[in-house]
Amino acid sequence: MEHFEVYQEKDRLGFEIRDITAQLDNPGNHDQNPTSVQQPVQLLVKFVHNFHYKFTNTAIDRTETTIREYDRIKERSCGFDIDKLKDYKYSFGIFTSMLLLTGVRIRREAIVKLIINGGLKIRNKYCYRGRQVLGLHVYVRSEYLRVRCNFCTVGRGTRMMEARLAQLTNDDNSNKGMVPASYPAINKVLKRVRVGSTSADDGESPSHDDVEEEGRERKRRKIRVHSEVAEKESILSGLPISSAY
Repeated sequence: MEHFEVYQEKDRLGFEIRDITAQLDNPGNHDQNPTSVQQPVQLLVKFVHNFHYKFTNTAIDRTETTIREYDRIKERSCGFDIDKLKDYKYSFGIFTSMLLLTGVRIRREAIVKLIINGGLKIRNKYCYRGRQVLGLHVYVRSEYLRVRCNFCTVGRGTRMMEARLAQLTNDDNSNKGMVPASYPAINKVLKRVRVGSTSADDGESPSHDDVEEEGRERKRRKIRVHSEVAEKESILSGLPISSAY
């Protein structure tokens, strides 16, 4: 079967226990003398477990369509002297094993108790009727319903979309007041920074120490010029050099 995505599951288990002694082959006189020697009466228990599977599809308008439906059956039988029903531990162990072999996973204890009680009832009922075999039929039905619900799918998609929108809203609130910059805006800012840096390097204002050093250098050059002029004039006139400077 193709992949069946399930959104709803419904499981149910039911059972019944019936007396089938009349349907069994019991040779001999059923009304024989109760004082005569009799063979141990046997208890035969037949277990039938019917698994019923149903797969349905529910449309958006909630119209239900059956996709597939089938049954599987498991059967087991066991028999022993009916007097052993009085041994609760023994009979409980046997019946529990039979239920497990037929696939019953739940409510086993309740079913076993009813089987034991049913066996004791038919024992008392047929005790002096010459029956050699008494019988019980244990019928268990498990129903498994699997529903693929398109209406549920639409609802789930809507809830997921609402959750995503709520998340986006929360993200927007956490980034409130912050606008992401575009590439042209970033390039424009970088260009301004580069131009500003170049202008600052080319027209950098001199510091106070630099101004003072430049003034002293100009004064020294001026003194040297005057000294050289005075020296030349002194040589030409034969006069000593004045130390006014």
